[in-house]
Amino acid sequence: YATIQKAYDSANTTATIKVMNDLDITLPIKFNAIKNITLTSYSDKVNSIIIKSTTTDYMINHTAGSLTLKNIIFDGNHIELNGALLSTTSKLYIEKGAVLKNAHNSNSSYLGGVLRVAPGGEATMDDGLISDNSANAGGAINIGGIFTMNGGSITNNSSVRYGGAIWCGGTFIMNDGVIDSNTSTTSGGAIYASYNTSFNSFANLELNGGTISNNKSLSSDGGAIAVEGTADLSPTVTIDGTNIIKNTASAYGGGIMVAAYSNLIIKSGTISNNKALNNSGGGIHSNGIVNIISGTISNNTANQYGGGLYCGNICNMTGGIISSNISTTQYGGGVLVDGQKSAQFTLNGGTIKNNTAKLGGGGIGGSGTYTYKKGTVCNNKPSNNYETSTTCP
Repeated sequence: YATIQKAYDSANTTATIKVMNDLDITLPIKFNAIKNITLTSYSDKVNSIIIKSTTTDYMINHTAGSLTLKNIIFDGNHIELNGALLSTTSKLYIEKGAVLKNAHNSNSSYLGGVLRVAPGGEATMDDGLISDNSANAGGAINIGGIFTMNGGSITNNSSVRYGGAIWCGGTFIMNDGVIDSNTSTTSGGAIYASYNTSFNSFANLELNGGTISNNKSLSSDGGAIAVEGTADLSPTVTIDGTNIIKNTASAYGGGIMVAAYSNLIIKSGTISNNKALNNSGGGIHSNGIVNIISGTISNNTANQYGGGLYCGNICNMTGGIISSNISTTQYGGGVLVDGQKSAQFTLNGGTIKNNTAKLGGGGIGGSGTYTYKKGTVCNNKPSNNYETSTTCP
């Protein structure tokens, strides 16, 4: 067949389309029938589908059936597109050898540089690479439906505003894989989790494994993740095994920024070596609700308050470890409880140890409400009357 569109239109209900050579695409491809299609290269050489012109529609529009990408490259060729390169409202599978790269969505009204998972759509990434894409928000991916990441890498994507790699108003499940070296100019160096008023929906992030590392918010908040809701639409981020490491925010939340009307639950995993360069919350900055059940928050740095955790609303700790975090110029090396915001921090288990702050409250600082029930606070510098032991477990 001369084109992928003709091959698809002629394909049986279940078929594999093999691309024999690199292809230049100037017209949209529509996968719009109830078919189960695998798109791959003909031989061991991985071929590229290269975008050569733009359109008012998505270049790859997948609206029915299933589409599996394997050993094939989609190359946006840095052309200014009017939307994401690929849009799915059905079932999409990204497998070994699949690459989605170099897509630039220049339409500020549409999110996602290379991939849009619309409400009702489901995308599963088992392997492959999504890299070097850009958009106004969601440099690589816009999630309105469900996106599950079981492996592969999402790297070197960028956004003018929110979500260097991902803008999420639906469900993002991360079981494994790497999200690395993405940048946003404003919030969410890797991921911006928010809400969608058009569909009355809000983000749900389930981070069960893998690593989110080396991402940057260049001028704002949430080096790895920023989450923001409303009184009616409250997103939730649950961390249960993912490692969030070496991310940087210019302002608040080197690792994670939790805005008002948002929730963060930490069950396991590590938040470490993140930095808030000019403000507070080296590991986490929260004006929402935080529940720490287990996991480790360690070796994070804030220029101002809360090296490990800045608590600006309600924070509960029933287990886990907050250790070796630093407030370089202010208070609260481990935890800062902000009295000006009437914040409340309750310690009901776990350990806060070996943290340091320049001016005071090495372990726990601030004038907010601190309630101690059980747990250990030890070996923090400078110490205060919140210390519970002279020796650490």
